[in-house]
Amino acid sequence: MFNFKKIAACAAAAMTLACSVTAMPTSAGWKYVYAKGDVNGDQKVDTSDVCMLQNHVFGRKAISTKKGQGAADINFDGEITLKDLSLLAGYVKNFQFFADGDLDGDYCVDIYDLTLLEDHVLCGTYLSARQQIWADVEHDGIIDYDDYRLLKKYYNTYSK
Repeated sequence: MFNFKKIAACAAAAMTLACSVTAMPTSAGWKYVYAKGDVNGDQKVDTSDVCMLQNHVFGRKAISTKKGQGAADINFDGEITLKDLSLLAGYVKNFQFFADGDLDGDYCVDIYDLTLLEDHVLCGTYLSARQQIWADVEHDGIIDYDDYRLLKKYYNTYSK
Protein backbone atom coordinates (compact mmCIF):
# COMPACT_ATOMS: atom_id res chain seq x y z
CA MET A 1 0.00 0.00 0.00
CA PHE A 2 1.25 3.48 -0.83
CA ASN A 3 2.08 5.91 1.94
CA PHE A 4 -0.22 8.77 0.94
CA LYS A 5 1.22 11.13 3.57
CA LYS A 6 4.63 10.87 1.94
CA ILE A 7 3.11 11.26 -1.54
CA ALA A 8 1.18 14.33 -0.36
CA ALA A 9 4.39 15.76 1.13
CA CYS A 10 6.18 15.24 -2.18
CA ALA A 11 3.35 16.94 -4.04
CA ALA A 12 3.50 19.84 -1.60
CA ALA A 13 7.24 20.09 -2.17
CA ALA A 14 6.53 20.58 -5.87
CA MET A 15 4.84 23.86 -5.01
CA THR A 16 8.21 25.28 -3.95
CA LEU A 17 9.90 24.48 -7.24
CA ALA A 18 10.09 26.18 -10.75
CA CYS A 19 10.69 24.75 -14.28
CA SER A 20 14.32 23.85 -14.87
CA VAL A 21 15.30 24.13 -18.51
CA THR A 22 18.75 22.96 -19.44
CA ALA A 23 20.48 24.60 -22.37
CA MET A 24 23.84 23.92 -23.97
CA PRO A 25 26.13 26.49 -25.62
CA THR A 26 26.75 26.12 -29.36
CA SER A 27 28.58 28.22 -31.92
CA ALA A 28 25.21 29.76 -32.86
CA GLY A 29 24.19 30.52 -29.27
CA TRP A 30 22.22 28.39 -26.79
CA LYS A 31 20.04 25.46 -27.78
CA TYR A 32 17.24 23.75 -25.87
CA VAL A 33 18.30 20.44 -24.33
CA TYR A 34 15.39 19.52 -22.03
CA ALA A 35 13.12 20.88 -19.33
CA LYS A 36 12.69 19.21 -15.97
CA GLY A 37 9.52 17.15 -16.44
CA ASP A 38 9.71 17.14 -20.26
CA VAL A 39 10.11 13.35 -20.32
CA ASN A 40 9.21 12.90 -24.00
CA GLY A 41 11.34 15.83 -25.21
CA ASP A 42 8.57 17.78 -26.99
CA GLN A 43 9.57 21.05 -25.23
CA LYS A 44 6.46 21.18 -23.04
CA VAL A 45 5.46 19.57 -19.76
CA ASP A 46 1.99 18.05 -19.95
CA THR A 47 -0.09 14.91 -19.37
CA SER A 48 1.81 12.95 -22.03
CA ASP A 49 4.95 13.33 -19.89
CA VAL A 50 3.02 12.11 -16.84
CA CYS A 51 1.79 9.06 -18.80
CA MET A 52 5.30 8.28 -20.02
CA LEU A 53 6.72 8.58 -16.50
CA GLN A 54 3.88 6.47 -15.10
CA ASN A 55 4.62 3.72 -17.63
CA HIS A 56 8.28 3.80 -16.59
CA VAL A 57 7.59 3.76 -12.84
CA PHE A 58 5.13 0.87 -13.10
CA GLY A 59 7.43 -1.15 -15.39
CA ARG A 60 5.32 -1.02 -18.55
CA LYS A 61 7.80 0.86 -20.76
CA ALA A 62 11.19 2.24 -19.73
CA ILE A 63 12.32 5.75 -20.58
CA SER A 64 15.11 4.98 -23.03
CA THR A 65 16.92 8.29 -23.52
CA LYS A 66 19.38 9.83 -21.08
CA LYS A 67 17.74 13.25 -21.48
CA GLY A 68 14.32 11.72 -20.80
CA GLN A 69 15.68 10.06 -17.68
CA GLY A 70 17.18 13.36 -16.53
CA ALA A 71 13.91 15.16 -17.12
CA ALA A 72 12.04 12.42 -15.22
CA ASP A 73 14.24 12.62 -12.10
CA ILE A 74 12.20 15.49 -10.68
CA ASN A 75 13.64 15.40 -7.14
CA PHE A 76 17.33 14.99 -8.15
CA ASP A 77 17.80 11.76 -6.17
CA GLY A 78 19.29 9.78 -9.07
CA GLU A 79 16.31 7.42 -9.25
CA ILE A 80 13.04 7.58 -11.16
CA THR A 81 10.38 6.61 -8.63
CA LEU A 82 6.81 7.19 -7.51
CA LYS A 83 8.02 10.39 -5.82
CA ASP A 84 8.99 11.81 -9.21
CA LEU A 85 5.66 10.76 -10.68
CA SER A 86 3.78 12.42 -7.82
CA LEU A 87 5.74 15.67 -8.22
CA LEU A 88 5.24 15.76 -11.99
CA ALA A 89 1.53 14.96 -11.74
CA GLY A 90 1.15 17.71 -9.14
CA TYR A 91 2.92 20.15 -11.44
CA VAL A 92 0.73 19.32 -14.43
CA LYS A 93 -2.45 19.40 -12.35
CA ASN A 94 -1.65 22.63 -10.50
CA PHE A 95 0.67 24.34 -13.02
CA GLN A 96 3.43 24.57 -10.44
CA PHE A 97 7.04 25.10 -11.45
CA PHE A 98 10.21 23.23 -10.52
CA ALA A 99 13.16 25.26 -9.23
CA ASP A 100 15.37 23.06 -7.08
CA GLY A 101 18.90 24.16 -7.87
CA ASP A 102 17.85 27.22 -9.93
CA LEU A 103 19.56 29.72 -7.64
CA ASP A 104 19.71 32.61 -10.10
CA GLY A 105 16.02 32.30 -11.05
CA ASP A 106 16.54 32.07 -14.81
CA TYR A 107 14.51 28.82 -15.10
CA CYS A 108 17.70 26.94 -16.00
CA VAL A 109 19.74 24.67 -13.77
CA ASP A 110 23.16 25.36 -15.20
CA ILE A 111 26.79 26.03 -14.36
CA TYR A 112 25.89 29.46 -12.95
CA ASP A 113 23.63 27.89 -10.33
CA LEU A 114 26.28 25.32 -9.49
CA THR A 115 28.83 28.12 -9.03
CA LEU A 116 26.50 30.11 -6.75
CA LEU A 117 25.93 27.05 -4.57
CA GLU A 118 29.64 26.22 -4.51
CA ASP A 119 30.53 29.78 -3.48
CA HIS A 120 27.97 29.69 -0.69
CA VAL A 121 29.03 26.28 0.63
CA LEU A 122 32.79 26.82 0.40
CA CYS A 123 33.10 30.58 0.97
CA GLY A 124 29.91 31.52 2.78
CA THR A 125 28.70 33.98 0.14
CA TYR A 126 25.25 35.46 0.71
CA LEU A 127 22.12 33.76 -0.66
CA SER A 128 18.72 35.46 -0.59
CA ALA A 129 15.79 33.76 1.16
CA ARG A 130 14.52 32.46 -2.21
CA GLN A 131 17.96 31.19 -3.15
CA GLN A 132 18.28 29.42 0.19
CA ILE A 133 15.03 27.52 -0.43
CA TRP A 134 16.16 26.43 -3.88
CA ALA A 135 19.73 25.67 -2.76
CA ASP A 136 18.51 23.04 -0.27
CA VAL A 137 18.34 20.37 -2.98
CA GLU A 138 18.17 17.56 -0.38
CA HIS A 139 15.25 19.22 1.45
CA ASP A 140 16.83 18.59 4.85
CA GLY A 141 16.77 22.21 6.02
CA ILE A 142 20.55 22.61 5.71
CA ILE A 143 22.52 24.05 2.78
CA ASP A 144 25.78 22.13 2.76
CA TYR A 145 28.25 20.22 0.64
CA ASP A 146 25.72 17.39 0.23
CA ASP A 147 23.41 19.76 -1.67
CA TYR A 148 26.31 20.92 -3.83
CA ARG A 149 27.45 17.35 -4.51
CA LEU A 150 23.91 16.26 -5.46
CA LEU A 151 23.39 19.23 -7.79
CA LYS A 152 26.83 18.72 -9.37
CA LYS A 153 26.15 15.01 -9.89
CA TYR A 154 22.82 15.82 -11.51
CA TYR A 155 24.33 18.53 -13.70
CA ASN A 156 27.26 16.34 -14.80
CA THR A 157 25.00 13.39 -15.55
CA TYR A 158 22.24 15.06 -17.52
CA SER A 159 23.71 18.18 -19.12
CA LYS A 160 25.77 16.31 -21.70
